[in-house]
Amino acid sequence: MKISMRQIKRKIGEQSINELAKSTGFQLREAKKIDGCSFFLGFIQMNQNDDTALNDWAKHIYQINGHDVSGQGVQKKLQFRHEPFAQQLLDYVLKKAALQNRGPETALFKAFSKVLVEDSTCLSLPRNLSSFFPGPHSRTHDECATARIQLRLDLLSDSYDGVYVSSYRENDQSFAHQIVNELKGGELVIRDQGYFVLSAFREIIERNAFILSRLRYGTNVYDPESEQEIDLLKQLKAAKKAGKKVFDKKVLLGSEEKLPVRLVAIEAPKETLRRRRYKASKERNKKANHSSDYMQLLGWTIFITNVGEELWSYKDLIKAYEYRWRIEIIFKCWKSKFNLDKFFEGRQSISPPRATITLYLMLAWLTLSIGSMFGYYVQRVYEEKQKFLSLWKFCDFAKERFWELFQAKDIDSFIDELARYYSHEKRRGRPSYLENLYEIILS
Repeated sequence: MKISMRQIKRKIGEQSINELAKSTGFQLREAKKIDGCSFFLGFIQMNQNDDTALNDWAKHIYQINGHDVSGQGVQKKLQFRHEPFAQQLLDYVLKKAALQNRGPETALFKAFSKVLVEDSTCLSLPRNLSSFFPGPHSRTHDECATARIQLRLDLLSDSYDGVYVSSYRENDQSFAHQIVNELKGGELVIRDQGYFVLSAFREIIERNAFILSRLRYGTNVYDPESEQEIDLLKQLKAAKKAGKKVFDKKVLLGSEEKLPVRLVAIEAPKETLRRRRYKASKERNKKANHSSDYMQLLGWTIFITNVGEELWSYKDLIKAYEYRWRIEIIFKCWKSKFNLDKFFEGRQSISPPRATITLYLMLAWLTLSIGSMFGYYVQRVYEEKQKFLSLWKFCDFAKERFWELFQAKDIDSFIDELARYYSHEKRRGRPSYLENLYEIILS
């Protein structure tokens, strides 16, 4: 199929991207050879063709805008002063995607305007970037470079709500407060223990938003009336002795924060307990010396939330928390389908601004391909065909047909094909992630 770059530029927002290039200093004057939009589209085409050299990038820019561009010319656009353009381009793509996506209604999350999950994945970089992206500390003091990519996903629209790049050492806890300024009332944030920061939870609640998290071991728990510390393990043992498998109580968390939350502890199945204790014993041999109390508390799955029991039962809490794993599937797609983990493979050295700029461009492409289009087609395919798209299969479609999607006059023309070849197969007793989320019961 012949590619019409005019149509693609219009759909992707050429004017907005080039205005962004000017406002960030990527273009100091009217572009003669490399404008912001052609720079980005050339990068995408280069990656689709598995090209890596700057001359290849220049060639694809030439094919897009017809201007004679050299690899050296591209290199001049990969300097520190050009980083803001790449970063704001990613923000632009994220906002553009967020405006168009809204999935089917779901009973579990009907009370929330957004359901946000956060997690991070890491990416190895050439060793010379270790001062810019310091990796894990090593006993041998060998320096390595590792980037940490933070992703925030809205489960309701299946679209990316935020993507951020930092070094490996800026861990999830240090990122815990970042969401607060962008959060709105009525939104739900689901987090694992890596983001467990009580002051961040307080800020989220003060925004009239909601939290759901696992309790981190060692957090002090207090009675809300007497403010006396609760021996949680003792109370759980008493509940179990009384034949109760669920402990649901309003408490205060933290010796200083005294954060009011609902604490819900559910007795774990024996197999889950066995698996947790086995994992903990391995950790003990390596880096931890877990106490007897810790090993006993592994027999309970303990949540904290400010969602009331009139809205969610303990079963709803379990079900809601399970959807956090959706983000792991996305990371797997990034690495397996779009080869993100091989993005810098084989490079002994690369300039810091080139690494940062190309990483932002790669994330912008992933946002367009998956975070934007998948969310749209999930809704449209279900509305038209009552089928659910497979994210894993859709990644192949989006990568192979990217240009067709962005130059199509009617993007709904792909719905029949997507429903037939890229949807989940119906299996009794084994509903897909989306079928579970939207509670579709197969007949």
